[in-house]
Amino acid sequence: MLWFTSVPDKVAEYAATDDRETRRQIVAKIAASPDKAVAAALEMVGSGRMPIATAVEFLAHFGGDDVFGLLVAGMGAGIESQRIVALTALDRGWMPREVGRLVPLLADGNNHIRAGAETLLLKYPEKLAADKLIPLLKSDNKDQVRKVINLLAHLRSEAGAKAIALLLDSANPWVKKKAIDGLVAIGSKEVIGKLRELLAREKDHDVLKATVHAIGYLGSPIDAVSLVPVLQSDDMVVRQLTVDVIVKIGDSSVVEPVVRLMRSQDRNVRRAAADVLRSLSGPQVGATLVKALKDEDWWVREIAVEALAERADESLNHLVVALLKEDDPYIRRIGAEYFCHVRYAAAFDGLQGLLGDDDWWTRERALIALGRQGDPRAVGLVVRALEDKQIRLAVPEALALIRNDEALVHLQALAAAPDRGIRAKVVAAAALFGGAEGKGLLEPLTNDSDAEISALANRRLADMTTLRMTP
Repeated sequence: MLWFTSVPDKVAEYAATDDRETRRQIVAKIAASPDKAVAAALEMVGSGRMPIATAVEFLAHFGGDDVFGLLVAGMGAGIESQRIVALTALDRGWMPREVGRLVPLLADGNNHIRAGAETLLLKYPEKLAADKLIPLLKSDNKDQVRKVINLLAHLRSEAGAKAIALLLDSANPWVKKKAIDGLVAIGSKEVIGKLRELLAREKDHDVLKATVHAIGYLGSPIDAVSLVPVLQSDDMVVRQLTVDVIVKIGDSSVVEPVVRLMRSQDRNVRRAAADVLRSLSGPQVGATLVKALKDEDWWVREIAVEALAERADESLNHLVVALLKEDDPYIRRIGAEYFCHVRYAAAFDGLQGLLGDDDWWTRERALIALGRQGDPRAVGLVVRALEDKQIRLAVPEALALIRNDEALVHLQALAAAPDRGIRAKVVAAAALFGGAEGKGLLEPLTNDSDAEISALANRRLADMTTLRMTP
């Protein structure tokens, strides 16, 4: 009995010496009691009396099933240093030949043991077989399921993908989401049908987002059509993600179902549909966007006008000119907004007429649109707008957009205007005008009597100088 009780003392002697021969002799003396030697070493590591590196070196001298079991138990210890030593010893002494013995540990009740097993299994995927892991997916332990999904994803196994896809039928949203993450990691296109099925019935927003993302990663244009109904989700993030994915993978096949959604009573649905259409092409798209210019929702109108401005052509410009004479002020305003982005000579007269509109916002957008046209005839019209108190602050921007000598003269005069609001707008207009002329507008304003305007002018001038110097 004395021999066995001295094992911990011998282990302590091993830790206390650096002499290799002495250590070899100590190991030889306790070789008959490997279980006690391993237990003693782990205890000393946990109490800080044996360095981790020394313990790992010591444990390398012992083998057998008893030692394996002790090291597995060590992976589940409450002290981190013990877990590190046990895992490292298992790795060096038993891996990869004993990888198969780790798989059942994924179902262990100790989360540290499960984590240690996962760490070692991930290190040797070439020794893993999906068929050994798949049965472990059938568990109520979420951590176990997550680890098995992670391992199967690491293997990129088609059999694993099919098994994970079955979890999409789970009643647990967490399980479904982890399954989707695993399928994306595997990159299997064979399960896209299961994802489409889930898309049609799922109510949980987080699962929906994960499903939409997965289809965007794994799917093709035909799958984009299955995403269109999700644009009707009551969750804004889900709708926006769906817009992004449809735009990414969709083609002309989504046009018709998206156009139908533009007739929805829900303005949020129409907004999402319009956002998709702005990235598509074709006669039906253009016609639908033109109709959207008259939508009762301002956001839909804004999306439509920006989308149409990006694809402007003669026929489209002609259609929008007609909107400038509509009875509805919102429609007139959106028509003016379109020409804030698009130059079209035939729009001049209609825009000029809007400078007398009853709606101040329409007058302001018409003023900017006239500037955008770059027509010298607009200079006088723009300058006269200084008499309109509701839109006079837009005059400097409109003049800068015309960008000719006459407009510059008026801007120079406005830079000395008594109204600080006008002078502040000239600072912004100078940057828009650009070039030496724009810098010339800014220079007197750098010494403006108003400290805020002076500081703003100095910043703008510095920015313009830096941009000019940048190669």
